[in-house]
Amino acid sequence: MYLCQTFFLLILGMSILLDYVRMFEGKNDLDRRNTLIGTLESKGHNFELEDYKYKGEEGINIIVTKGDGQRDILLTTHYDVVPGSPGANDNASCIAVLLDILEKLKDYKVKNRIRIIFFDDEEINCIGSQAYVAKHGVDNIIGVYNTELVGMGDTVGIWPVTKDVEDSKVLLNLKSVLEDKGYPYGEAGLLPLLFSDHRSFRECGLKDAFCLSMVDGKDMNEIRRFAESPKSMQGEIPFMFKLYHSSEDKSKYLSEEALRLMSDVIYTSIVRLDQDS
Repeated sequence: MYLCQTFFLLILGMSILLDYVRMFEGKNDLDRRNTLIGTLESKGHNFELEDYKYKGEEGINIIVTKGDGQRDILLTTHYDVVPGSPGANDNASCIAVLLDILEKLKDYKVKNRIRIIFFDDEEINCIGSQAYVAKHGVDNIIGVYNTELVGMGDTVGIWPVTKDVEDSKVLLNLKSVLEDKGYPYGEAGLLPLLFSDHRSFRECGLKDAFCLSMVDGKDMNEIRRFAESPKSMQGEIPFMFKLYHSSEDKSKYLSEEALRLMSDVIYTSIVRLDQDS
């Protein structure tokens, strides 16, 4: 199936997103950074390397800016990896999706400003995104679409969705896009087992910041229960969490379909939000 799909995509001249994943798979933080920089350069994307020293850590966030408006729509992920893990789903899958969206944005005239940010040090308490928020603030941000674990599954997971954010313009926009396209999705509240860079924006008062993941729809309830309270699960651990932060987080478990679905959802959502804001 994958070989057939690969052949079809090559005929259309489209990038194979799993090939992007394999470029980063198994590499440490420094090598991932250098690979990402080289890829952005080869694709003709202008970018900024924003150094930081924050809470005892030093790192580099990589920022690509499209448009010259006064307000920002942020599309974010992290490029660092847990030592000992190949990091295919966490988080090379998300790097691949953002690179794909960058290619799509070449043909789009941005009304506001879209910033695609690859954060460093997410695995160290989201230090990279904390440093970004400390420097730039959140006042000019329309919304944040953060990505985490997007390489496997058939259903889009939106989190954390709590009572205080149910009227969020970003959330309503996401749900509208998913319903228009007929893509299955589910919402989850606070997930103590998981954290990601949207948290840095939420903690500074920006409710229009969400994380998107891909999950297996038939396991949605089990995945939600496990992420909310791992100790409450008496049965088998959901497969995606068997791979999470492990030596088995490999590209062989991921799918081109999942990556492309997420790319389509996010691109359509940020364009719609940009036009409506």
